[in-house]
Amino acid sequence: MTLRLLTLAALVFFLARIVLFAKPALAPASKGPVTVEMSVWGMPFENKLYTDVYIPEFERQNPGIKVRFSHFEDYPNRVLLSHAGGIAPDVIREGYETAMAWTQRGLNLPLDKFIDGPDGIDRNDFIPVLWEGMKWKGQTWAVPQDINILGLFYNKELFDKAGLAYPDETWTWKDLKAAVDKLTIDKDGDGRPEQKGLEMAWNGGTFRPFLYQAGGEFWKEGDKAAFDSPEAVEALEFYRSLMKSYTLTRSTEGRGGL
Repeated sequence: MTLRLLTLAALVFFLARIVLFAKPALAPASKGPVTVEMSVWGMPFENKLYTDVYIPEFERQNPGIKVRFSHFEDYPNRVLLSHAGGIAPDVIREGYETAMAWTQRGLNLPLDKFIDGPDGIDRNDFIPVLWEGMKWKGQTWAVPQDINILGLFYNKELFDKAGLAYPDETWTWKDLKAAVDKLTIDKDGDGRPEQKGLEMAWNGGTFRPFLYQAGGEFWKEGDKAAFDSPEAVEALEFYRSLMKSYTLTRSTEGRGGL
């Protein structure tokens, strides 16, 4: 099964299940289609996969159900506010970091009886390790959609213009920092560079590789935080140094609303 088909299968299954067990308002009180509210975060091309491929196919297979699609900026805060106001979407795309936090706050529902039921899906169609990230207290709280792997991409034209050698396997943190500093251009010194030496999301996901490279870890002995280790401090200090003048990207648009 291809990745696109897996994603579509997960969406179709998840939407179908949510109609059965989400909030009581979804139960049809009168004749006509049921409307399911769905929200996601992601890049524009990801939104189009939902609006142009996944949702139309789901509605074709389930003519009695309509999906109302929403994309939010500042996604985590918007989702929390909608829950507080009692108007949360029925189906929500969640990143791993937020998914567990929201599950522990009671915002998600366990799905095991639907996943493993007679109309469920085959867990073997997914990369096994993904299911571990969906579990809490022995129950499964989400269906995996995709997985991403961090990588370093660079603009050869900008490197050539700056007289910098291209990154290779010999690069260290020192090399990365030197390149970021040289590639960052802030002509008027206002803290908003005209050219950024490095563009990435600043969160736990991008910090994790630096922590591991420094020899650190998040937890020790199973349940004790290890954030205060010398290795973690070293990683965090370097991670912060990558932010020229400690200036973060103001808009979330380039990061899919996160």
